[in-house]
Amino acid sequence: MLRWRRSPITQPMPKQPPPPAVRRDDFDTPWKDVLDRWHRQFLEFFFPVAAADIDWSRGYEFLDKELQKVTRRAVVGRRHADKLIKVWQCSAVERRPGS
Repeated sequence: MLRWRRSPITQPMPKQPPPPAVRRDDFDTPWKDVLDRWHRQFLEFFFPVAAADIDWSRGYEFLDKELQKVTRRAVVGRRHADKLIKVWQCSAVERRPGS
């Protein structure tokens, strides 16, 4: 009985698996979610002196969009801060730049 055998030249080349995609772990989003939801508790735990001087009855305002506008125009390397919350001090009033 004759058996046909492929020569090494005619055998198909084994396919190489595609290179693994660069996986970037997203550690930023969970922290942003924590700050969005529990910003007061976060400040009270990590910055108790500053949190004690915040007048929470006057409310707060997230200024992320304004921060993005400023940092987009800035010539900087890697940016680390991208959360900005406007709060009122217990003993202070709002001051505008140049006034």
